[in-house]
Amino acid sequence: MARGSIHFGPAASTASVPAEVLASTPDYPSYVVGSVDQGTGDACLLDGTCCLDKDNQRAGSWRSCAGGCENSALPELNVGSEARTDVEGCCWWGRGAIQTTGVCNFGKLNYFAGKKAAQRGKDALFPDVDFCANPGAICQPEYPELRWFSGLFYWLNDVQPYDVRGERYLDVLRDWVDNGMDPSDHSLVDFASGVVNRGCHDAPFEGIGGADPCGNGEIHAWEERRMNFKHIWGVLSPLLPTRRRSLLLQ
Repeated sequence: MARGSIHFGPAASTASVPAEVLASTPDYPSYVVGSVDQGTGDACLLDGTCCLDKDNQRAGSWRSCAGGCENSALPELNVGSEARTDVEGCCWWGRGAIQTTGVCNFGKLNYFAGKKAAQRGKDALFPDVDFCANPGAICQPEYPELRWFSGLFYWLNDVQPYDVRGERYLDVLRDWVDNGMDPSDHSLVDFASGVVNRGCHDAPFEGIGGADPCGNGEIHAWEERRMNFKHIWGVLSPLLPTRRRSLLLQ
């Protein structure tokens, strides 16, 4: 079983939990009890002592702290006592075309395009949407464009300007186009997958191994990402005349 496939749920299901884990933690409550204040990462997946709460969750652990656990962003605040104020209400789980995830990404959406932007007196595209209080707005039918806007927002802010250790996304894109835009040339999709999935252009592929320069873990579902790229490019490329494709990169 792949490491990212080990998890309890949905609900009371244990279908995605290996037998060796179930031998010591036969259900979700017993897993939680046994994992409190234990480790995180790969080593503890098969002994059931790190986070097994969600499919493809690779890190994290349950903690217990007297009086509440410290907040890493604001250490003076305690989770379980006084609420956070920096990104109050923002939720971690992914939504939209590129699965906008994390308090920081939702916070930036709110700051530049949502209710926070409007409160700052800026020309907000979605002045009535509080992404922190309601991150699910990205998927609500009254905002059909948001699921794509949120993905493009992330792409423009985090992928397109990527320039780390001498490797630039725009250079890889230009080279891919100059080399014929062949979907079997995986240089572009692999580079982008690393940046989007692990924040690192040269993160190792899941199951392949290799160096992990950023320490953020492996790129999961890399084969599926390649197939998706090929499919989408097959749909979009006929819509672009050859000359227009070249102009896009000038």
